[in-house]
Amino acid sequence: MSTPPLLFDRRLRRLRASSARGQSSLRREVLDDIGDRLLGRLEGVKRRFERILVAGSSASSLFDGLRRLYPDAVLFHMQEGNTLWDGQGSIAKLCAGVTHVPFAASAFDLVLCVMEHHAVDDLPGSLAQLTRILQPDGLLLSVFPGGETLWQLRYAMLQAEIAQGGGAAPRVMPFVDVRDAGALLQRAGLALPVADIDRIELTYAHPLALVAELRALSETSCLMETVHRPVVRSVLEHFMRIYSTELCDDRGRAKVTIELVFMTGWVPHESQPAPLRPGSAKLHFLDGLGKTTS
Repeated sequence: MSTPPLLFDRRLRRLRASSARGQSSLRREVLDDIGDRLLGRLEGVKRRFERILVAGSSASSLFDGLRRLYPDAVLFHMQEGNTLWDGQGSIAKLCAGVTHVPFAASAFDLVLCVMEHHAVDDLPGSLAQLTRILQPDGLLLSVFPGGETLWQLRYAMLQAEIAQGGGAAPRVMPFVDVRDAGALLQRAGLALPVADIDRIELTYAHPLALVAELRALSETSCLMETVHRPVVRSVLEHFMRIYSTELCDDRGRAKVTIELVFMTGWVPHESQPAPLRPGSAKLHFLDGLGKTTS
């Protein structure tokens, strides 16, 4: 089996996240909001979970909400480069991330993956790893930026580099389209796959204010291809002109789109609903319309 190419500088991403955890109140606010969205989806699930793993960056409010929903559950937190946390004390073992999960098969009945799957080299492999540690009828719920996220930033930088440098580099990370997410869940062996998005439209006083916020969130690009290729001044100036003239609203504020992709899938179990066998229906479609067939 071939090894997936290295697309992301994970070490740099860890360093940025570590710095942001100590300095950015904005990062905590964003993670709080994402946690609320995850909890809102879980509130509609009637299943009671007993062993829960949260993988990736998370705010304390998410754990507070999980304790409220599942007061008897055992919670674990796994974040790349940090020690595992079992809700009470640390377990002295460093994690390699969501593609090398250090747990036995069927160890959990709920896994939440938070803001990780947009920056892994092998997304199908990560989903397979997380599926492996889930019990039958266990639930996997992943959230990450996807689709049209930062399309304005990508467009403006691409045009600026073509105009000023004679070529372009991928300055914005590629994101998974929601239309592909369901197929990825099925490929991982998950049943009842659901992929949906929450679209957020924001504005900033200046394009560089958006860049500054991405830095505060530790979500600037960590692509191996461009991480050591700084943007030259002429490209940056042209980027700001394009953004200001083409991608601002009528008040002159820079627009940006964020799409949060939520992927939900269940490990197959006999209790789950199954599709009917083709041809087994007892009613004809036209009967429901009050018409008869010839």
